[in-house]
Amino acid sequence: MRAGLAAGACLVAGVALLDTGCSSGGGAAAGSPSSETRINDLNAVLGTLGTTLSRLGSQPSATAAAAAVSTGLAGVTSSASDLLRASSVRCPSASASPSA
Repeated sequence: MRAGLAAGACLVAGVALLDTGCSSGGGAAAGSPSSETRINDLNAVLGTLGTTLSRLGSQPSATAAAAAVSTGLAGVTSSASDLLRASSVRCPSASASPSA
């Protein structure tokens, strides 16, 4: 459950960053997935993880259950990382401005 909440927080943070409209000037690289695609991908793997968690009791063993959850978490981590990486390209951290 905590993993799902953390991944959900990543999704919210990514959406908030992408919706601010900031950009490093280059936008998305040609051929790279759009931010909306990355958000949809993350949403899909979060749904898959939720389904996996809801069906833990149907796993044949604790080892199988742990493997299923681990696989789901790996997918969430990968998708969330992709989304946050895209956000950081569009919204690089602010640098200190010179004082007058």
